[in-house]
Amino acid sequence: MNKDASETFDQLTDSLEAIRDYLSTITGDIQGGFYYGVVTAVPGANQFTIDGLAGYGETCFVGWDAYVFWDAGGAGAAPQHETQTVTAYTNLGVFTTAAYTAPVGIGDIMIIIHPNLADIINDLSVPAADVGTNILERDVIGNKTDTALYAAVANASLMRYVKALITAGIAVPGAVSDAGPAIADFDTDLTEATDDHYNGMLLMFISGANAGQAHAINDYAGGAKNVAFSAEDIWTDVPANGDDFVILPGTGSMAKAIYTRIGAPAGASIAADLVTIAGYIDIEIGTIITSQGRMLFSMDFWSNPQEEIQVPAIAATLVITPTVSVADLPAGATIVRAIGMFKFRMVENTYDGANALDGATVAATSQVIQVKETAGGAYIDAINFADNQFTFTALGREGGDVFIGQLDIAGEVDDDDSYTFQWLLRKADGDFIIFNDIQMGIRIWYSV
Repeated sequence: MNKDASETFDQLTDSLEAIRDYLSTITGDIQGGFYYGVVTAVPGANQFTIDGLAGYGETCFVGWDAYVFWDAGGAGAAPQHETQTVTAYTNLGVFTTAAYTAPVGIGDIMIIIHPNLADIINDLSVPAADVGTNILERDVIGNKTDTALYAAVANASLMRYVKALITAGIAVPGAVSDAGPAIADFDTDLTEATDDHYNGMLLMFISGANAGQAHAINDYAGGAKNVAFSAEDIWTDVPANGDDFVILPGTGSMAKAIYTRIGAPAGASIAADLVTIAGYIDIEIGTIITSQGRMLFSMDFWSNPQEEIQVPAIAATLVITPTVSVADLPAGATIVRAIGMFKFRMVENTYDGANALDGATVAATSQVIQVKETAGGAYIDAINFADNQFTFTALGREGGDVFIGQLDIAGEVDDDDSYTFQWLLRKADGDFIIFNDIQMGIRIWYSV
């Protein structure tokens, strides 16, 4: 084809056929996902050359798919519409692939497809039946002609399992076959002849006045093909002869199995079983409440600090001024036990000789710390001492501690209140044993 009248027409280069053939040798740059070209040479077995796809760099197309779009023979013979993976590529446009069913020939039209795009194309195609390769998503989904599969097998398609579920009779269809059906039972057209076969399963109507309702079958009579329902689990309307239903796996039989497992006797119905279970639960709750009643909680209460307490050589009673306030016990709390505590930061002997407590506790009489309700009550013993306790060398000094009484003082410490301590007839061998920075405390154990 000429630009102007001065040029002559050359059939070898200017005809539409020549232009088509030339474009066939250079076209191929459909950038990105795939390339198009015409085979210009066959240099060896399983090889073909596309001049238009030369110059892309060694190994550029390795791993791509080589699809024979059209066989130059024109009769649709092999390898037309076959695909093989490119295993080698040279910068001269020479492709090497696995073998097609027939060799690629000069003039064959090829499409070179990026592997990712090839996967998408393959994924959208339908696999052969029972292909079992599990490579592509299509293989996982499967073919409609796949056979049903009931066992877990590697590489099996979902379609095989779906068919297995359908053919396994997960939902059993049926219809009312009773001239006089009742709201609590009716005969059916089911074929199962074994009594109790459907007990505990759900029967759901799909037609008639009860469509969409589902109730648990309480009893199935295989002879009459009759389904019966518990009095508390019946239909809102009397079914009509011919109403369609399906029987589905239900929770009833599972629940009864659970009740049996935990030792509950089977009643006349699931509701009766539940009543029995509720009784067991009440017993267990009562046991828990009793156990909680035996559980003890504790709280500590302390006085404000007092600078010191002196224990003299001449017996004398000392009322400890800071009181202990017991507060915020829970409502309904019962005090089970209470003890007194005597805390001091430091203890020292100011006597120029050995010193210690002179005499052990005489109950309710001497050498004992006592407690009572501040506004009333009577002192009771709280903390006892031993003879020669707190033994010191002359002018000795030691760190403090918490001295905990062993006597139960719950008889006096019995509620939120203020409590006062005294050291009845305290006495040392010499003047003085001095306790510094003291606090009095009460520890209470209670139940609710």
